[in-house]
Amino acid sequence: MPKHSMNTAICFAGTGMAIEHTFQKLKEYLIDDIDNSDVIVYLAKSPHSDNAQKYFSQLSNSYVSVVKEEPLSVEPYKF
Repeated sequence: MPKHSMNTAICFAGTGMAIEHTFQKLKEYLIDDIDNSDVIVYLAKSPHSDNAQKYFSQLSNSYVSVVKEEPLSVEPYKF
């Protein structure tokens, strides 16, 4: 029976607001340090999300989704 190797998923979620300040360090100290990884990025559509998508799309092992999120009502919840 053939062995199947599994990749490690590195997941990010957010708006990408400060990506120009953080991407290089994330890549250098996290993404590049984990062999056999897939980078999965969920970005909420924002003024910064297109820029963040450009950064992560440079990676050969990335899967990037930019999603327009609908606001949720907090009305049904008691705080």
